[in-house]
Amino acid sequence: MHSNLILLEFNQTDTEKFRAMKRFQMLQLCCLGVGNMNGMVLFQTQRRSQLCQLSNNDLNAKQKDGDAVDAQSTTSSKSQGEEEEVMVMNIETLNQFIYDLCNGKKLQQAKLLLLQLQGRYILNNTTYDYLIHCCCMEGNIDEAYELLDQMMGAGLNPTVSTYNLLMQALCNIGFVDEALGLFKKMVEWGCSPNAQSYGILLKHLCKTGSAVEACNLVSDMVKKELKPDVCTAERVIRCLCEAGERERAKDLCKGIVGIGCIQRPSVIRELVEAFVKVSCVDEAIGFTEEMVGHGCLPDAHTYRLLLTGVGVLGRVDQAKEILDRMRVVLGYYPNIHIYNILINSLCKGGYVDDACGLMGLMREQGCPPDVVTYAALINGFSEKGFIDSANCLLKEMTEKGCYPNIVVFTSLMKGLCKVGMLEEARALLKKMEEHGCNPTLYTYNTLLSALCRAGKLDEIDHLLDEVIEKGFVPDIFTYNTLVAGLRSSGKKQEITRIFDRISEKCPSPDLKADRVVLEALALRGR
Repeated sequence: MHSNLILLEFNQTDTEKFRAMKRFQMLQLCCLGVGNMNGMVLFQTQRRSQLCQLSNNDLNAKQKDGDAVDAQSTTSSKSQGEEEEVMVMNIETLNQFIYDLCNGKKLQQAKLLLLQLQGRYILNNTTYDYLIHCCCMEGNIDEAYELLDQMMGAGLNPTVSTYNLLMQALCNIGFVDEALGLFKKMVEWGCSPNAQSYGILLKHLCKTGSAVEACNLVSDMVKKELKPDVCTAERVIRCLCEAGERERAKDLCKGIVGIGCIQRPSVIRELVEAFVKVSCVDEAIGFTEEMVGHGCLPDAHTYRLLLTGVGVLGRVDQAKEILDRMRVVLGYYPNIHIYNILINSLCKGGYVDDACGLMGLMREQGCPPDVVTYAALINGFSEKGFIDSANCLLKEMTEKGCYPNIVVFTSLMKGLCKVGMLEEARALLKKMEEHGCNPTLYTYNTLLSALCRAGKLDEIDHLLDEVIEKGFVPDIFTYNTLVAGLRSSGKKQEITRIFDRISEKCPSPDLKADRVVLEALALRGR
């Protein structure tokens, strides 16, 4: 009797008791339902028949009664004149059985079955791959390597999928160097890596910030004419840019395009953004044009990045050229959003007059400015201390039916406080309410800071009362503002008094604020 197979008899009595099912359905259900290795029932019929699944209790009962038969038998004895069917196992069925055991997280049962069948069946790579995959999923790397040794000892050469499973498992637990070592051994043993092999390593090299190693690996990949997918290319280029390796990133991008790997605009955008961040705008523009020459068109967001870069540097003429290129390359005509990006960038760079000139160009092209446009310009003038110009813009926008928002008023408030026009700043609070725009705590903190620096204690008290009456709870920024302002004006002794005043009117102050005040008192005590 062959011990490597256990066959179970089926007769019509069984089919009356249990629901008949198709062969593959029985296969899966038996795999997930049978817990005892002696009760494995996975077979292939030699003739057309109905299959049924026995419950675990009936299955064990049959085994105890000696219902298992010899594997060489193709028919069994008849019971009560009824024909019984016998099924025999093949390697495909066995592999499916092992797969379902592994999928049901029954690794030990699957390994025990493998031990029983070694030497009796000619196992193939699929058998071992299922088991190795299961070990890797459970984090049993040592067991996976043992199975790899068994596999090679059985005369089977591991395939690229086998190595990929192991490399993925090693990377998942942070053993990237070990995965790279396995990658090299794989090549030495004559197994050529595929794009997935490279992708596994590149993903984790980028996670660990190993930008140069990732770049070298992609270069090796390109030499073998393996095309990295878009996500892999984007990931490596981003990693190189973050590491400051912009030239390497640019060369790599050219190499990928050179082998016909069409990239989506996000890959170009990663590199352009890296150049713009370090004010290398000319390099960003040159690279973008080069990619256009290769047929890789940037998207509108890439051009917006370029506009931001030239705007901060005050290059208005260059910005107009980029707007023209957008029209030629993408057929994209600048809208209010594009103009606002450029105006905001110019204002941040301190080129407010140029930004005003651009607003005139907007009007000429039938694109009237909106509240975002005015907010950027008013903030730009306020930062430079040009309060009259900022007030003129505020008046203009109101007359044109463009009503100021909290950003506009807060920007103007900061400008007034910056030049010491505190009465005008106090009056602005009333003006905000007249326009239906209620001040925020940030607005009040801005004015409080200026009053503290000026040492105007009475006005500070009045403003704090107003803040609390309007339902605001002074936060950590309020306390930091008060402490810093009173220190700078030489009135540190007022910190305790103001804190007590707030505590009386606001019984639930910010807990973090207590620490700020205590630290201030400690400094005062020294």
